[in-house]
Amino acid sequence: ADEEDEGSDTSAPLLPVQDIVLAHFASSRNQNASALTQFRKLADKFPNNVYLLLKIATLQLNSGDASGAEQTFARVRQIDEHNMDCMDQYAQLFQWRGALPELSLLSADLLDLDDKRPEAWVCLALFHQARNDNEKAIAFVEKAIALDQRHAFAHRLRGIILLAENRPEHAVVSFFRANEISRDVSSYEGLVESYLAAEKYKEAICTAKEAISSAPRDPRAVTLVGLALAQAPSSPREGKERAKRALRKALALDPTALRPLLALVDLHMNEEDYDTCVDLLTEGMEGAMATPRHEDHQDLLHAKLA
Repeated sequence: ADEEDEGSDTSAPLLPVQDIVLAHFASSRNQNASALTQFRKLADKFPNNVYLLLKIATLQLNSGDASGAEQTFARVRQIDEHNMDCMDQYAQLFQWRGALPELSLLSADLLDLDDKRPEAWVCLALFHQARNDNEKAIAFVEKAIALDQRHAFAHRLRGIILLAENRPEHAVVSFFRANEISRDVSSYEGLVESYLAAEKYKEAICTAKEAISSAPRDPRAVTLVGLALAQAPSSPREGKERAKRALRKALALDPTALRPLLALVDLHMNEEDYDTCVDLLTEGMEGAMATPRHEDHQDLLHAKLA
């Protein structure tokens, strides 16, 4: 009887491990919705588990739910104020909405916790980038890389800053390194944007296609193909039609996505097809009601429509 009890005790912990493996498998295949569902089920069974909550926040971020991701990261901070994992991604959310006091406070907190971790220096880089001081931002992000050369987010941020400084060929190196460390659609976005800025259209299209191979159902990856084809000068008519198909496919995957919608509107506007532009923007405003930050989305689409 004792042996049977011991057997049942040792088998019990294997169930959540199996669930975690399945959730990680979905995440590794960029199946964000499926992975998010599975990690949330695990978080229901193990509430206040920081590891699970960080996975959820990252998936929310990758799915375009910035507001939800920020709330989940904030919950992690409440549970464990000493946690530093992924806090630079949390900082980026503050930067996106211009919350400089919160970003400054988080940077100071992380430096006090451990100034030998890259996350604190990435936070400082984000703070100075938000203040349009790219020189300091680059210095701090390079400090983060010096502390941990395999911190993919630091390499990606370095690429973002270099691209903003109109140094696309240097930015390519950083985005490539970030992707080499951890394959991610965000790094592919940086690579495609850098190649387009450098007018390397063939490389942009090839990289966008590689992104789709990596994440076939991620609307961000599908959008990249549309953007690359839309800007490529060769076979302009055929390329534009293929671009439209890719952007419509991205919208089918995520009707609330702004980037493919606005790119599609621009393509039709260049062809003076204004009726289609109005239809697309009207549909977009209806779909924007489903997003957590629907007011921001609607304001942007109203401005475009005007």
